[in-house]
Amino acid sequence: MKEINMLERMKELQDEVSILRVNYWIEEVLFSFQWWFLVISMFIFVYIWIKIVDQTKLVKILLYGSISFSIINFLDVLGSEFILWDYPAMIIPGGSRIICINIIITIIFMTLYQYFNSWKTYLIASTVTSLTFSFVLEPLAIFMDIYQPYTWEHIYSFPIYILIMVSVKWFVDKLVFVQAKHKQ
Repeated sequence: MKEINMLERMKELQDEVSILRVNYWIEEVLFSFQWWFLVISMFIFVYIWIKIVDQTKLVKILLYGSISFSIINFLDVLGSEFILWDYPAMIIPGGSRIICINIIITIIFMTLYQYFNSWKTYLIASTVTSLTFSFVLEPLAIFMDIYQPYTWEHIYSFPIYILIMVSVKWFVDKLVFVQAKHKQ
């Protein structure tokens, strides 16, 4: 019986947080400079990616992107739920509240995957990208009042970005290799 009461209490608190978050979003965020910046940036990145994506490798690149996006989105929601960080300027008031950034990160990852084929160049590009995301773009997002870390440090992000890029490339390349081997 005690578990049910605790579950009911958690639901009540979640309802309160959801109402507060929606009200905050409507009153403080929706159509703000940050909101427009995120939405427009996402559409620009999507448009550019559509123009530059190698159509002959589209399935492979989209597989890479889908896996990357799933991991990025999962970790983002997890970090928000555990209050490691939050987003004062969220695109939507629930779920993956900063989905535009997750899409942009995925597009950048897919672009690296497309253009850097050898492991050496891919690792260099992944490291430079991770450094840029962790120590330039995350602080910029804080400055712009888009991102607010609580117990998270930029240095924690650095190896995670690299790990995502490297592990997803390894996995997709392995799948492509297995498929090619079985076509013969």
